[in-house]
Amino acid sequence: MIFSPLIFTIALGSIWVKKELGIPDDIKEWSLVTSGLLYMGTGAMMVMQILISSLQSNPGALVIVTIFFAFVPLFMGYKILIKSKEELDRETRSKLVLYGFLGLLFWAGLIIGPVIVLFTGLALRK
Repeated sequence: MIFSPLIFTIALGSIWVKKELGIPDDIKEWSLVTSGLLYMGTGAMMVMQILISSLQSNPGALVIVTIFFAFVPLFMGYKILIKSKEELDRETRSKLVLYGFLGLLFWAGLIIGPVIVLFTGLALRK
């Protein structure tokens, strides 16, 4: 039940990416699409966990902090997906490295997502 939002997000996200961005052409695009979907999937998993725990308890005002931690990976995942079609100039690389470190900080992308984003930002050349 916990991993179902991740699987659902990757499935729907793949359809959206194919429709809106097109099929990835190279390793850079594949790696960023994969990472972006993993980021969004972990955000969806957190939202599911918030819903389950809120339905079984009396959520307080601090649930807003948890919602913030859930929506940060969703936002970063979307931004990474958009960056997959951009050229790897200095600014894009810097943002990818930032998203990689923030992904590790916010536990986004099951750890492999931020590692792939960091690798793409630091190592890949186009």
